[in-house]
Amino acid sequence: MRHRVHRLKVHEDTAHEELERFLNDLEGELVTVVPFVTPVFMPFGGAARTTWMLIVERVGPAGDVG
Repeated sequence: MRHRVHRLKVHEDTAHEELERFLNDLEGELVTVVPFVTPVFMPFGGAARTTWMLIVERVGPAGDVG
């Protein structure tokens, strides 16, 4: 099986639309989405922000090894 890993930079306001557009344009099968979350300190306490995501796509045939 062959896989392709993509890095998608997202913005806080439009992350949903960006991810949806990217996933609809994939050629292969989606394996997983891994968000990269960074801590953010606000006056009311701690929070987290997603700045980019790793998206793993399966592109090879199921029997392909190597």
